[in-house]
Amino acid sequence: MSNSDSDSRPSRTAFTILGVTSKGKKFRPSDWSCRLAGPYGTVVQNVIRYNPDVQPVNGGDYPGVRVQSSDPSVADYLEAFAKANDLVIVRDEPADQARPVPPATGLDKIASGMQTEPQAEQPVETE
Repeated sequence: MSNSDSDSRPSRTAFTILGVTSKGKKFRPSDWSCRLAGPYGTVVQNVIRYNPDVQPVNGGDYPGVRVQSSDPSVADYLEAFAKANDLVIVRDEPADQARPVPPATGLDKIASGMQTEPQAEQPVETE
């Protein structure tokens, strides 16, 4: 593969949306992360299988959504959702450029406690 082939690939955008506002308030409803990630997944035998690019994650008291997408429209939409709802976004950065969330906000504990493995698949209720 030549360098021009690798240069033409879209870069992956990676960030986590936390279920807490910049003012420290918990975002509602409590299942917002599953609702936001659900449309990007598929339903197989009444179970939602989340897309690896858009995963609900568990941050203890604050659920979140992990975004790792090479599709700019997906990343842009989810980022716009977070900004419109004043949600905290934690961006991935190279290790040498990583900056911790300021401890005064308490968000450092939330961000460091995020589990990046996906939540269990969710059954879909049918009528």
